[in-house]
Amino acid sequence: MRDETTLHALGARQHAVVTYGQMRRAGFSRHEIAHLLRVKRLVVMFQGVYRLAGAPTTWRQRLMAACLATGGVASHRAAAWLWGADLPGGEPPIEVTVARSRAPRPPGVIVHRSSDLTSAQVVRREGIPTTNPL
Repeated sequence: MRDETTLHALGARQHAVVTYGQMRRAGFSRHEIAHLLRVKRLVVMFQGVYRLAGAPTTWRQRLMAACLATGGVASHRAAAWLWGADLPGGEPPIEVTVARSRAPRPPGVIVHRSSDLTSAQVVRREGIPTTNPL
């Protein structure tokens, strides 16, 4: 089994969330990933997106997982919350914008589509790819 230090280092940068692709690029085999799921070291959040077991589930973690699952960026109310806006009702829904016409629609995630989303409009806020306030 590959040293899990690599896995935890990656998760530390992403609110304890990792993707199947990231794990494969880090050298984990399909069998090692399957083993980590079987022994509950990883918890499935969305298809191909996992939470490190033992890490508390948070709103930011769910938002990061949604961004990774869709290839999108935090947007709308979720982005406003990350930028410090006071919104009625506490934590907003998980909302992301994707730049392509087809993207996964994970359960519990509001997915917006934009044909003109550019990298210049995206910044990282608390490690999460987010639309800029403008």
